[in-house]
Amino acid sequence: MRFLHLKTAILLAQLCLCISCGYGVPEKDKYPEMPEYNGFDPNLFVVDTLLTDIDKHAVIYDRTDGFIYCHRPMKEEFFLLDKSLKIKEKLNVKGTFVGNKTFYEVEGDIFNPVVYKYVYPWKKRIKVNELKKMEYDSVVKNYDIPKDKRGKYDVYVIRDVNRRYMDSLLGGLKETINLRDYIICLGNKEEYFLEASDYKWYYGEERPKKTDFFDYILKEQINKNLIEFDRVTLGNDGGGNHFFFWYIPYGYDYYTFKIGNDSIQFKWNSKGLRTIVQVKDLWGDRILIYRDGENRGELYNIRKK
Repeated sequence: MRFLHLKTAILLAQLCLCISCGYGVPEKDKYPEMPEYNGFDPNLFVVDTLLTDIDKHAVIYDRTDGFIYCHRPMKEEFFLLDKSLKIKEKLNVKGTFVGNKTFYEVEGDIFNPVVYKYVYPWKKRIKVNELKKMEYDSVVKNYDIPKDKRGKYDVYVIRDVNRRYMDSLLGGLKETINLRDYIICLGNKEEYFLEASDYKWYYGEERPKKTDFFDYILKEQINKNLIEFDRVTLGNDGGGNHFFFWYIPYGYDYYTFKIGNDSIQFKWNSKGLRTIVQVKDLWGDRILIYRDGENRGELYNIRKK
């Protein structure tokens, strides 16, 4: 009896550990007669495909300038969209969008990085210079640098001297843009880039440039016409390393899609973190639906037939 209690306790502990790592307890399909998603009934609805070969991060809306962008990272392409969310033109840009019609591209390698900037109307790219610092020998030769107890020049004083020199080139640091491995330093006089590790050493905390752009599909989801009314876990995918392990549950999400008195119901297979969502139309009253495909997603405008 005591062994049985111990075994039960161990199983419960293991279950709690799994749940804490995201494990979902598998169940059976709650609505076996309900069809899986296979599009929207053409007898009831008209589907206008707005965008293909995209993902949830593809559409970027910048409130500052009112521009709508579409990014296809696999092909390194950016497009400008009109307010119907259809492609208006392909942009002559590469790299990272940072807001206010501006993109930065990093080329070269860690030993010889080159940064370019694209600004509206994106006809050509502009080279951004690296923010240089004075060489060590030049600093100790031309400045009164104290030595520490070991007879070494004080690295913090050298840092401060270089910081003042860099500030003189910038005209004072105003804002920064993070490009992951590099930081764009926007000064009152000039603009430069600096390796992220060097920036942290010389300036510490970043001074982020204020932006007003966001991932449109992720941030503007609503449930007005596409309504999830139930869900079930069918299994778990997993991953991990030597230190951690995690589970990613998958199963069916059950939906009703309705326009006026016409409606359909379907179950959506969420394996692979696939989603289907309604997106708020910021430029009208259309019913916009985004769905993930096997590889890439699509955005639709749906109306009654």
